[in-house]
Amino acid sequence: LQQALCNILTEASEPYREFSTYYDWLRHEYQDKQGKLCAALERAGIEARPGNGGFFVMAEIHNIAVPDHYLREGTPARPEMTRDWAFCRWLAKEIGVVAIPASAFYSMENRHRGENLVRLAFCKTDDVLDEAARRLERVAEFRRLDSGASSAHTLTVTGALRGEVT
Repeated sequence: LQQALCNILTEASEPYREFSTYYDWLRHEYQDKQGKLCAALERAGIEARPGNGGFFVMAEIHNIAVPDHYLREGTPARPEMTRDWAFCRWLAKEIGVVAIPASAFYSMENRHRGENLVRLAFCKTDDVLDEAARRLERVAEFRRLDSGASSAHTLTVTGALRGEVT
């Protein structure tokens, strides 16, 4: 096993495709995937905050209106619903894209700091990222014109996904 690992590490340091090493190719692949996800988020009206490492992009969702019933409805995992959890539930159920609520990574007293942040993984195939980008286009319908307004006054298109306008 150790010899096999040595062989792989040696091969990975050699030229791969049009890159000087496998590692350079892999870095390029993931930078492209990160860029693809960030562009899709920006088109949807969500501010992408790419990191310099890892497989996740943080996204600022303060300017996306979350349907009120998702904000009011607690779950066994989150009895007192936070905005980021409500957004993630809405995004998964109505849009078909899964994000992770950032407040889950904060202590109780600091949970509010993550209420407008979610994270999305870009360690996916290009086909999955392309489909996510297509689905995220629908989120732009929920972009707030006044991003400073409170959630109670922001959702003017409550049934947009069903074609209803209020």
